[in-house]
Amino acid sequence: MKTKNIQIAEFAISAIMGRPCSIMISEESPDKDFIVVEYSIDKVIYKYKVKFEKNKIIWGNIWGRWRDEQEDELITFQENGDKISIIQKFSKKQIIKKEFKLENL
Repeated sequence: MKTKNIQIAEFAISAIMGRPCSIMISEESPDKDFIVVEYSIDKVIYKYKVKFEKNKIIWGNIWGRWRDEQEDELITFQENGDKISIIQKFSKKQIIKKEFKLENL
């Protein structure tokens, strides 16, 4: 069973990349500093890293930089019972909110 943090990391990558959580495989990094989320489409593997600062989600390509600079979108999550909302705020005041349901923990 997936932990809550792993599920939230998958929800974030699903919201960012527009891919279903059902194709994602995730685990904590060996040093437990972040979560690795990966999926495969047409034999191409996509791999990302996700970490949290309170309700802020910071992510990046596994081999790239963390998306935590001022020009990057701000991604947060909100909990409401068993529902998690992923909120993306872009520099032009555009906001995208997607809702997901936690699996039983």
